[in-house]
Amino acid sequence: MLNVSLKIAFKFLTHKIQGTLGFVKKTFLLASVALLLSIICLIVLSSLSNGYIYSFKDKVSSIDSHINIYKINNKKILENEISQITSILDSIDSIDEYYVETSNKAILKDSNYSEGVIVKSIIKSKSKTIHSFVGNKKIERLSQNQCIIGKGIKDKFFIKENSTITLLNTDFMKSGILYNGALASKVVDDIYFGISDLDKSLIYINKQDFKKIFNNGSYDGNNIKIFLNDLNKQDNIRSVLVNALSQINLTLEVDTFNNRHNNFLTTLLDIFKSISIVIYILIGICLFNLTSSIWLIVESKNKDIEALKLFGMSNFYIYLIFLFITLITITISFVCGFLCSYILILCQNYFQIVNVSSEVYLVSKIIGILDYNFIAKIFLMLLLTSLLLSLMSFIKSSGLTKWRKNNV
Repeated sequence: MLNVSLKIAFKFLTHKIQGTLGFVKKTFLLASVALLLSIICLIVLSSLSNGYIYSFKDKVSSIDSHINIYKINNKKILENEISQITSILDSIDSIDEYYVETSNKAILKDSNYSEGVIVKSIIKSKSKTIHSFVGNKKIERLSQNQCIIGKGIKDKFFIKENSTITLLNTDFMKSGILYNGALASKVVDDIYFGISDLDKSLIYINKQDFKKIFNNGSYDGNNIKIFLNDLNKQDNIRSVLVNALSQINLTLEVDTFNNRHNNFLTTLLDIFKSISIVIYILIGICLFNLTSSIWLIVESKNKDIEALKLFGMSNFYIYLIFLFITLITITISFVCGFLCSYILILCQNYFQIVNVSSEVYLVSKIIGILDYNFIAKIFLMLLLTSLLLSLMSFIKSSGLTKWRKNNV
């Protein structure tokens, strides 16, 4: 009987039906195609969401660090405190890289232009280079009177490599501008972050030059940026650092990447979830249309169902007919939808069919990352739905049979 139920289900899906039932069959097939397209949209949306969040975390964390140590109110971390902190950092294996950074505002001055900039310097680092995101520029190894400027500054003012720029340390007083120091520096390279605000404002100089232009008596820092070998360890390492700093009586803020960008990431996830809800509603409508089409065919084929019962087919095997029809349709739609989604994601990852502006979205390269757990959950949800829909169709056919018997 199992083979008979399966053959009847396949015949329903493949046999050409004429007349009114032919129109119902076409509606059934259109609902199947709509389900396939909805599955494609859901998987592609989930993959692009995962890819964007991954790219955002990878890019921004490589600039902003996984963990940041600083003092409140932008107070300086003193040189002796830096030595104590870095000795702690050197003892933690999960820390892949760190650097102590100092920064201040200055004016980039030329005969043709002047521009407010942020001047930074690396006082101390574990790897002696800035993080790999900016191309391993040897910022800490800059010689005196040398600098690396943001690509945005270079392009805006047409500054060429090996040309000389002038940096001014100024205070704006009521009586006018007070010049505290000046530095002539040779441009040896440019730095590209891919974030407009940084590319158009940052200049890195040698730490001796920084001390000279800003009249610092010692090598104090604004913050210590820490990079881990695994971003997911940031909360655990933060707890370790907080305990270690409290033991040496240092009052410092220890902030993680997730804490700094939690609001943005939460908002981003909410946007993708909102779009997903719309797609789930579309899937629900497609499933409802599939069920409605089966019900219409059940009403027209009720005599055939009664005949099957007369030939000895039990209610269980009649239920299997509806189950096979629904299960085969949903499975084919899901498999085709998954394969199409997989191909689309591969094409996007290799050929970058869709691009966005990094100045607006921070990330210009859009990649898709398939979440197979999420895809498996979708398939499981559809399987459970197929069980429910087939049961509803079976109950509908049984109800029609009883009604006909009571009214004949």
